[in-house]
Amino acid sequence: MSNRVRSCLSLRLSARFPYALILIASLAGLALTGSARADDPKARAIMERVDARDDGDDQTSTLQMILIDKNQKQRVRELRSLSKDKGEDTWSMMFFLSPADVEDTGFLTYDYDEASHDDDQWLYLPALKKTKRIASSDKSGSFMGSDFSYADMTERPLESYDYELLQEGDVAGQPVWVIVLIAFCVGAFADHALWVLIHECAHNLVFRSATINRLFAILANLPQVLPSAISFQTYHLKHHGYQGVFELDADIPN
Repeated sequence: MSNRVRSCLSLRLSARFPYALILIASLAGLALTGSARADDPKARAIMERVDARDDGDDQTSTLQMILIDKNQKQRVRELRSLSKDKGEDTWSMMFFLSPADVEDTGFLTYDYDEASHDDDQWLYLPALKKTKRIASSDKSGSFMGSDFSYADMTERPLESYDYELLQEGDVAGQPVWVIVLIAFCVGAFADHALWVLIHECAHNLVFRSATINRLFAILANLPQVLPSAISFQTYHLKHHGYQGVFELDADIPN
């Protein structure tokens, strides 16, 4: 696997005070949303060409996911990915090959071309020999303990974003572009971003102080109205400590 692909899949689980403060302020409506910025026609044209490219009817790839914690400790996971076009839709399957704690875990996605049709996803847990369907309300949750959400595992409609071209260059003689996707800071986007911050606070990754992490988790929870940040921390940490234990792991299907 190339260093570029590994870099894209490396997940750095660290944050800092300015990021946390800016994120909360933005999602509370104190910053400009994507609608206030002009869409870059050149950037959109590039994204449309990428979306329309012929990538074949099926794909097979081997991936490496690197999880990096605040102490720079790495956990490496090997995956096998398979996908096949079914008309305008795409069916894809991921199998975790290693390490042993996630080996044989499977993730199936039906990615529908119709934007109004919610994608279907299932997670197979080999230790329990059970399959869990990922509900729409759960798609903002962390995918296998990473910074990716379940929603990140599917393609996003081009019309959901504005685009801005930041940089052009070449890598190994091939043209490359750095393009920013600008989403509207409302609805599911804001909810997901806030939950990412709450998740990081639950692991005490935003600040050194556990108390300040809890206070910021509560602050990030305020726009969501229903109080859930502290209870999330309680059950989420149990999930990490007792994965696969039916009585204690709240993430396993029942």
